Amino acid sequence: MRLLPLLALVFSTTFAFGDWHHAVAHTLATDRQPTLSKERSAVLAVAQRSIARLSEGGTVPENALARALEQKQALMEAQGNTIALSPATWAYFGPGNIGGRIRAIIVHPTNTNVMWLGSVGGGIWKTTNSGGTWRAIDDFLPALGIGCMAIDPLNPDVLYAGTGEGFFETEDGSSNTAALRGAGIYKSVDAGETWQQLTSTIGPDFYNVTRLAVDPAQTSVIVAATTSGIYRSTDAGSTWSKRLDGHVYDVKANPNNRDEMVAGVHDSPGVFWSNDGGATWTAATGISGFHRCEVAWSKSSPGTVYAGASTTGERILVYRSTNSGRTWTRQTSGNGISTYEAYNSVIWVDPTNANNLVVGGVYVYRSTNAGVTLTQAFNNMHPDFHVLTQDPNFDGVNNRRLYFGHDGGISVATNYAGTAYTDLNNNLGITQFYGVAVNDASGVIVAGAQDNGTQRYTGNINGWSDRIGGDGIFCASDPTDPNTFYGGYYYNRIFRSSNAGSSFSDISSGITDRDAATNSNFIAYFTLDPNNPNRMLACGRSLWRSNSVKGTPNWAAIKAPIAAGPEPVFRDRANAHMNPNPPYLISTCTIAKGNSDVVWVGHNNGQLYKTTNGTQTSPTWTRMDTNGTLPGRWVGRIVIDPNDVNRVYVAYMGWEADNVWKTLDGGQTWTPAVGTGARRLPSAPVSAFAVDPLRAGRLFAGTDIGVFTSWDDGQTWSVSTQGPGTVAIDELVWRNSTTLMAATHGRGIWQAVVTPSVTQATPASFNLVRGFLLGGGLAELGASDDTYLTVRRGIVVNQNESPINVEFAATAPQTVAQSIEVTVEAAVSTNGLRQTIQAFDFDASAWVDVDSRNASTTDLVTTVQLPGSVSRFIGPNDRAVRLRVAFKQNGPVAQANWQARFDLVRWAVSE
Repeated sequence: MRLLPLLALVFSTTFAFGDWHHAVAHTLATDRQPTLSKERSAVLAVAQRSIARLSEGGTVPENALARALEQKQALMEAQGNTIALSPATWAYFGPGNIGGRIRAIIVHPTNTNVMWLGSVGGGIWKTTNSGGTWRAIDDFLPALGIGCMAIDPLNPDVLYAGTGEGFFETEDGSSNTAALRGAGIYKSVDAGETWQQLTSTIGPDFYNVTRLAVDPAQTSVIVAATTSGIYRSTDAGSTWSKRLDGHVYDVKANPNNRDEMVAGVHDSPGVFWSNDGGATWTAATGISGFHRCEVAWSKSSPGTVYAGASTTGERILVYRSTNSGRTWTRQTSGNGISTYEAYNSVIWVDPTNANNLVVGGVYVYRSTNAGVTLTQAFNNMHPDFHVLTQDPNFDGVNNRRLYFGHDGGISVATNYAGTAYTDLNNNLGITQFYGVAVNDASGVIVAGAQDNGTQRYTGNINGWSDRIGGDGIFCASDPTDPNTFYGGYYYNRIFRSSNAGSSFSDISSGITDRDAATNSNFIAYFTLDPNNPNRMLACGRSLWRSNSVKGTPNWAAIKAPIAAGPEPVFRDRANAHMNPNPPYLISTCTIAKGNSDVVWVGHNNGQLYKTTNGTQTSPTWTRMDTNGTLPGRWVGRIVIDPNDVNRVYVAYMGWEADNVWKTLDGGQTWTPAVGTGARRLPSAPVSAFAVDPLRAGRLFAGTDIGVFTSWDDGQTWSVSTQGPGTVAIDELVWRNSTTLMAATHGRGIWQAVVTPSVTQATPASFNLVRGFLLGGGLAELGASDDTYLTVRRGIVVNQNESPINVEFAATAPQTVAQSIEVTVEAAVSTNGLRQTIQAFDFDASAWVDVDSRNASTTDLVTTVQLPGSVSRFIGPNDRAVRLRVAFKQNGPVAQANWQARFDLVRWAVSE
């Protein structure tokens, strides 16, 4: 949905109602506003997300997403089921009533209470009560984006999902309308509960799968439309053969003759047809030169097929063929209906009446004369339509149920020819947010969403309401005033609320960078000064500041623009893909807590600047990325440690391995903070970052594939598998010093209490390295209860060896820990002995002395905190922890066969 940049021309500048999105969309359709008359917000939003994730050379590494997911899977397997943030601490805050963009709806052919839908940012969801409630059914799919789905009509437990959103005309890395890449086709054989990638679809041929067609009689035959062509499988997806080159949007089979198929493509010839089940294809005539063609067969009129053809003028025209797609004639008598290039287009034919059509673009229309005239229907339904699916029992009389998939989720009309409809976004948590703000005292949340406005939450998950409309952006809240919130929409339109988010007014007048694609990122960042809530910084081509944002803002540029090029475009690499988010724009900024003079700024091209007199009228800026160490990529976030102004973290975008860097000396030197080996942060873009205000070195990274945490200042990382899941995290903000909120781009808003928990572990095995067992076993080691494992001294070669040396092993709850405390309760039978405790360092593959003291003849409890980065004492692949307790004489020992006894051995692992 696109939005007027100068809304004062059409509306009052104060908005106090929640559903003006459609009125704005209608105004845009009439092209009254010149500034954005040719721009589509959804297209531009995807463009920014794609651009921000490019590597220095303006590309995306081959198989980048799949590799990052593999790294995350390895990390999950290494850490086991217990996670860095306990599952119980994550809470979903909604929205449960807003939804988000979906491109696939599947209804079970025999049990219509069961449905599945595919969202572009929240994965696949399933209902068993006709949309009364929904649940997410796979946590690895949200990062991929579901472009289409299909079901095996003979075995409805078998489903296919095509990933990637290839409806932006070009693939990622090739232009500014790039689609976000997927990872092929996934298959489920258990009614969608679990999904497996078809390995035959790994690679660029299947980066964006736009449509799937399963042969209704021979379901091992599947035809896939992708942005690189048409592919056909005869073995249920095990292997594929390419049957047609080109960017293909749609492919469908004739319901009356499965051998006949048509495919809608980008540009000429518009449509191809096949009469051998998709094995060969021939160009149609009479429909050439369109951005996108969507096709729909008539079941009641054999050989009749329709196409919704998107023109270069952003209109959809209806074409018809009566010879199975070979030749076409235009039906629409007027100039058609509005669309945004290839983004939103769908067409459906009543299976009982070939003259009755439903066509969707920005809005949805009906025709009763084969597309000659089109009349808008369901005027209040959320705009931007992508999929129409009929009830399997549709008969045109008693059952006329039709489902609509759009940017606001899913709706249903029990009579598609009527006026009534119902939204089915019942706990459908797929909203794509950019930013979130909360007042801790009141609990009010304000969050900016893609195509679903700036939403407000007051305590009811199903009661979120749109406060600003259009596309939301980042948000902020005044920590000293529960009534003051900030939101806005694209290109630096910043709004303020003085009544706890109930209504907002535009305060961006004076930011001359606003409303211009050359001077502001589409989703532009702004932030409040943590030390002065009356001061705000906004990122455009310049850095803008207002010292009176709560009153009458007086904006001034305090950092001049950097050069436009050719230097510094990605370290001297020319990159035309940056438009309309040029590399010289500011992507993010931050102000040090406790010192408003310290301000850091990051640019789209990776340039990094700092000032230490940021409150001055004209601050002095120093470039901090000139030592050749830091990446030349989009700066996702800069975070200054709230307790140390010289400790700064910079998070970068791109599918690269070095996306988090830190400095301990205010930017003079930099080191990567991504870890190594199996406990490394996956190679995924980092959009969000947070530093624990209470625990030094505890870090949270929000990536395109979920939340990761480190306890040791980035030396090792672990993954949270619950809560938001494998979904893009666009922002992490502290609600208070122990509660973290996550704005996800596809799974709504989440909150986690991140106070560490401690897990106790007792030995699962022991081994006598030296000595002889006299009695007892594992059962005697679990508690301090005066039951013992007893060991007699063994034979040693020299006096440097310990005659008693026992190794104990257990399993830690995860591979990364804040601290590990070991407790040993033991005693010996004679005086003059020395007790030594060692822990195994898995990184160095060596034993480390952690405690040494004189042994006691009565039970002695020894508690030791393991030193340094304690995650090295946990096995990265099996979560093993190992401990050795050894005894040897300090000097001569009178008793020859002395003993040692163990009452308790325990690890306390704090996450």
